[in-house]
Amino acid sequence: MKKIIYFSFAVLVFSACKKELVPATAIIIDNSKLQKSDAMLDFAFTEHKATPKQTDPKITTLALGATTQFAYLPTNPAVRKDKLFIFIPGTTATPSNYLKIVKVAASQGYYSFGVAYSDLSPIEFYTGTNPNDNTTENILEEYLTGNNTSPKVSVSKANGFENRIIKMILFMDASYPSENWKRFLTVNNEIIWEKLSVAGHSQGSDHAMYMSQKRNLWRAGLFAGPGSFKLNNGYFPSFMQENGVTPRANVFGFNHTKDLIRPWIGVKEAWATLQLPGMPDSIDDGTVNGANQLTTTIATNDGHGCVVSDGSTPNDSAGKPLFANVWTYMCFP
Repeated sequence: MKKIIYFSFAVLVFSACKKELVPATAIIIDNSKLQKSDAMLDFAFTEHKATPKQTDPKITTLALGATTQFAYLPTNPAVRKDKLFIFIPGTTATPSNYLKIVKVAASQGYYSFGVAYSDLSPIEFYTGTNPNDNTTENILEEYLTGNNTSPKVSVSKANGFENRIIKMILFMDASYPSENWKRFLTVNNEIIWEKLSVAGHSQGSDHAMYMSQKRNLWRAGLFAGPGSFKLNNGYFPSFMQENGVTPRANVFGFNHTKDLIRPWIGVKEAWATLQLPGMPDSIDDGTVNGANQLTTTIATNDGHGCVVSDGSTPNDSAGKPLFANVWTYMCFP
């Protein structure tokens, strides 16, 4: 299914010596991190849809892991970049709950889609009360690759993130060959991770974090997470303390300080363990100051979801996502 939609997106203007005046609700992004533009632009997007089973009959996960995946890209081939954004939903959520950020990715020239998977229970449910140093790593590895690395979960090769991503790309490429989706795979149909920006919310941030530790991503965005995953000895698992394959400068987190699901104190410790550069910095003053650890205290009834979930993330006076430029700074440079 193919549909053309339009989405107006304000890109802020910068000069070499000072910031131009912007609406009070806008997020001012560091000059070196955002493309320049001198106009309010209307972007034409092409939308596609596919269930995981449409992309691969061997994908057998029921319920949430079988929900529709939405893909977007700029309709104009001239503005398409050689980058793919993938968003991973939080527990019990589906790709349809995060269409705003996927559309903003397309507004920046990225190919983009949300990936469905079996997310009825959070990772903490599977780790149990007495995890050893390898418990969390092995669970996340099985989710990623589908290899049988943990007795606590059962994720087949077909249902692993790698196969789901590959098969969605191949389905898009076969269905719409002129769009060149296969540019994100090698000749052997392996993922070219360096071209991927991967972000996730809540449990999705756990998976994005793990991918950033094990794969060399273009960008990684951690929204409302990851979980602390502390062991009973008070330390984090070794894999979180190691240098990730993705350079730390390319990993960004964004959390509300009043998040009741993933409390800020735990997320802050997780970010420090992952060696995200710098110190936590609030975006509420309208700037990000080159920070990798971003926070907000914006008034909300949903501190957990407001940073990215469609149902609770705030809009500005023009009806656009208030945090669109924060997402761009983190994930779509």
